[in-house]
Amino acid sequence: STRPAALSFSRHTEGHDALVIIANATGERVSTSVDLGPFRRQRFVTLDTSPRDATAADPVRWRPGTDWASGSDYPVNLDPHELLVMRVLSQGPRPARV
Repeated sequence: STRPAALSFSRHTEGHDALVIIANATGERVSTSVDLGPFRRQRFVTLDTSPRDATAADPVRWRPGTDWASGSDYPVNLDPHELLVMRVLSQGPRPARV
C-alpha cells in the first residue's frame, strides 16, 4: 500500500484463488493504491460486507470487483477501520463443485 496506515497482504497457493486483504488501521478515511504484483489485471471479486439476513443459506457473498485503473496499482478508498477482502480468481482450471 502507498499509505502506512493501510495494511495489505496476500495469501495464495499456485493454481488456486488468492486473497488480498487491505485494512485501514486509522479512524480517518484513507485513499491509497496497492501493487498487486502477479495478480495485476486478473479478474477478482470483493467480499460483500453489507448487512445480511442471519438465516440466509449462504452467509458469504462476493460481488464483482471494480474496473482496474490505467496504472499498474489498484486504487482503494477505505472508511475508518474498514477492511477490504479481494479474491483474485485463478486463471487455471476451476475444480468441479460437488
